[in-house]
Amino acid sequence: MSFAAFSSRFFVATRCLSAKSSKYAVATFFDRRVQTLLSEMTGLNLDKVFAPRKERLRQPKYQLMSEEQFAKAEEDSIEKAKKLLRMPPVLEQRKDIDEIIDHDKLLDGHDVDNANLVFMDISLDIHNRDCRIVVREPNGVLRQATWAERDKMRQIYFPVEGRKLHIPALLQSENLQSLFAQGKHEYVLDVANVQCDPDSEDYIRVHEETYEDINKRQCHEVLRSTRHYGGMVYHLLKKDLIENLLLSILEGGRMDDAERLIKLHHLFHPSTSSSTQCKQKGVSGAELVEMHLRLHGPEKALNYLERLEKGSQRVHSSLGSL
Repeated sequence: MSFAAFSSRFFVATRCLSAKSSKYAVATFFDRRVQTLLSEMTGLNLDKVFAPRKERLRQPKYQLMSEEQFAKAEEDSIEKAKKLLRMPPVLEQRKDIDEIIDHDKLLDGHDVDNANLVFMDISLDIHNRDCRIVVREPNGVLRQATWAERDKMRQIYFPVEGRKLHIPALLQSENLQSLFAQGKHEYVLDVANVQCDPDSEDYIRVHEETYEDINKRQCHEVLRSTRHYGGMVYHLLKKDLIENLLLSILEGGRMDDAERLIKLHHLFHPSTSSSTQCKQKGVSGAELVEMHLRLHGPEKALNYLERLEKGSQRVHSSLGSL
């Protein structure tokens, strides 16, 4: 199942779960303003999007093009890149399934191997996520299958390409740090996206651990121009941990992205002094970023911004004297 399909199926439910009763309206991941700002912050580096990946070697193709054909091919590449950069959905963790349907004591000890019997509806007209799966235990209890059992059975009868029956060892928490030390954050997220449903416990755990390691190492650029960048920014915004990211953006000279990040912060934390004062004064651009930094820091980022402004003033004064 594609992430786009998963997102649309659970869009309404996720928005309801994310909404909070407050005098301030808190944005959600699927809010159109949030999606637009996150997409703009992701960037579009075609060299990175189409960077060579490990796959079966194929015979290269060469084609002579006119200027018009080349321009059309370039447009097609940009559109393809935009599709590849679509963010996977961020969903609430699914609730555990613990429902007993029946307990037939006459069936107690019915299986000599003491094994569970699993029954699954594999009708083609039912979406595999919605198909009915029940389990008869050796003691006669008939219950709904757990998520672990459902995931295993769905992969047997409706296999997803690249997905394993059991979660790979590399996605276990104790093995992630060695991959992070090698800078393989994007690889870890790619594997998690194939292996797990977006609302599963393992999917959420791996993504959060990866994002927090990136923030700790201050290597946010490793996910820029990938489909995971927006999810990382969203996670840091929800946790109110944008200081390192904001400093990284400013050091990269991306003032527009710094403004977008502050706007997003105001959407998720509308009651902060920065949000209320910026709205009252109607500030934007570098002024918006500076006001936020003066109210919330980090001081290191504010000092960096002030050095940039002084450097810009010196350049303007030099040009004026020419």
